[in-house]
Amino acid sequence: MSIGIAAFERLLNPKPLEQIGVGLAVSVSASLVNLFVAILLLKAARKYSSITLEANAHHLLTDVWTSAEY
Repeated sequence: MSIGIAAFERLLNPKPLEQIGVGLAVSVSASLVNLFVAILLLKAARKYSSITLEANAHHLLTDVWTSAEY
């Protein structure tokens, strides 16, 4: 509930973003980890002929591309 109140107050009184470098670095790092894991999952999916591993890899790749888009 308190997060919702704080978010509403920030909508009414917006402030400029501060120190976005750390957040951006964490986001890019997480995307790179997801990309690496997705590639490993695709290789394992081919090796074991697993549609489940392939689907999970594609899901992670979707997360990577969505993060890169914004």
